[in-house]
Amino acid sequence: MTPMGTDARDYLEWMEIHNYAETTIGCRGRYLGYVVAFAKDKGMGEAKEVTLELLLAYQHALFAHRKRDGRPLSFGTQAQRLVPVGQWPSPRQPDTWLCGQQVAVCVA
Repeated sequence: MTPMGTDARDYLEWMEIHNYAETTIGCRGRYLGYVVAFAKDKGMGEAKEVTLELLLAYQHALFAHRKRDGRPLSFGTQAQRLVPVGQWPSPRQPDTWLCGQQVAVCVA
């Protein structure tokens, strides 16, 4: 497992500790898995290597992706796959959320 995969697993454990629903954790885990695989394909193994450009490329890949029947993913599905990326804690600043070079402070 890559360091980014380990970070994703730790985030899912954090969600479990904070009483997120099992279905939410399962979906977020699957969607983070897609991001981790995409980043690995681009030669990035650690969350600290994630840039805004990578996230924009991932967003574009979701837009360009086609289902088995040839149809594109719905905008709702694309959005659902992006949600965990914006809520994943940043390794650069643990009190912030990962969103590339632009980081939003977590107000909790």
